[in-house]
Amino acid sequence: MTDGASGGERKNARLADLRAATMLRETTYLSFDVATENALLAIATEMNMSRLDVIRMALSDWLESRNESRMAANE
Repeated sequence: MTDGASGGERKNARLADLRAATMLRETTYLSFDVATENALLAIATEMNMSRLDVIRMALSDWLESRNESRMAANE
C-alpha cells in the first residue's frame, strides 16, 4: 500500500469518526438492547452519573483513544 492510499484511508476513517460523533452528539436518546441498557444503568448508578453522561464519557474516551493510536501510527 502506498503512502497516498494509507493517507486516504486515514482521512476516510477520520471523516467517519467525525460523522459518527456528530450524529451521536445530536441525538438526545439512544436505545440499546436490554443487556446493554441494564449495564449502562448499573454503571451510571455506580458512578453517580446520568446514563447519557456515561455514554458521552465512553464515546469521548473511545475517540481520544482512536486519535492517539492514529498519531502513534504516523510517527
